[in-house]
Amino acid sequence: MTEVEDVIAQLLGPPRTDGRLPRAWSSAEVRAAEGLAHLAYGDPDHTFTVTVTRVSRRRLLVPDDIVGTMAGVGIRLIEVVVGHDVRVTVTGASPRGSVPA
Repeated sequence: MTEVEDVIAQLLGPPRTDGRLPRAWSSAEVRAAEGLAHLAYGDPDHTFTVTVTRVSRRRLLVPDDIVGTMAGVGIRLIEVVVGHDVRVTVTGASPRGSVPA
């Protein structure tokens, strides 16, 4: 999915053909161009505002070498991805030229 409108549609569920609101909502206001959906579920004390923001992911260059050790096992970075969070992928590795025992 690449468009904010697609993400909001997934949150709302499939469109209904009978004119009723999806699920148990008593009201829904969608401003897809702003990435905003305001939903009320019939609770007199609460409503929900969902803001959908498109965030680009950036993949950082990682060294092709062991960056540290843990319990005697070399740690090699495989990937670092920065988006709405940071995802770090590592693997255990032996130092170059050594043979695991």
